[in-house]
Amino acid sequence: MDHDIEIPKQVPVMTLPNTVLFPQAILPLYIFEPRYRQMLSDVLDSHRIFVVAGLNQQLLDVSPEQELKAAGGKPEDDYFEPPYEMATAGVIRACHENEDGTSNLIIQGLVRVKFESIVTETPYRMADINPQYSEIANPSINLDQEREILLELLKGKQGLGGGAQKEIFGFLEKIHDPDIFIDLAAFSLAGTTQEKQNLLETLDTDRRYATFKQLLNQEIDQLKLYKQLRGDLKDDDILNN
Repeated sequence: MDHDIEIPKQVPVMTLPNTVLFPQAILPLYIFEPRYRQMLSDVLDSHRIFVVAGLNQQLLDVSPEQELKAAGGKPEDDYFEPPYEMATAGVIRACHENEDGTSNLIIQGLVRVKFESIVTETPYRMADINPQYSEIANPSINLDQEREILLELLKGKQGLGGGAQKEIFGFLEKIHDPDIFIDLAAFSLAGTTQEKQNLLETLDTDRRYATFKQLLNQEIDQLKLYKQLRGDLKDDDILNN
């Protein structure tokens, strides 16, 4: 891990729907909004670090006053995009500016962070953060063994039509650090955005394995049931029912 990279106490934040960045994961981004173009320019001139946070859709369903109080916004904000409390700080590994002023960049996750407060929304969001590091709740758990079990479950899901590309397994098999493995597996293969966010917020590595295994077993059971009910019917036949 990049523990040698110093994470600033106050960093810019990019809040995105349906997006969860994990430590070590690679995320391509297209920067086109004026506020994020300004953010990118400033970040490239300094530490190259900003936070990618998921947009908390649940807070969009509450009143503006509740939303602002829960997520740390200020009443004078015209529109507040509530982030999840846990996100990931990442470093820009590559960036290409296009002729129209937009940019394509690649950010790599460094460390989980927890928001302390949102400092400002203009010209872009800035927040005070605290890095959050993985722990092991039960040292007796063999994480190497857990890694092998999880890998087999992921392959089993794929074999039942779970949708994952086979190439990802060749990549994951080469990752022997249990903590990096679970984060990249969750980033690449967890089923829903909410499941990914829940796994991101689980700091205990062994609990993260247990949670992901439970999710995978549920998905495998559903796929097996679907396959059993489907029988020999082809996709076109099912759609015509």
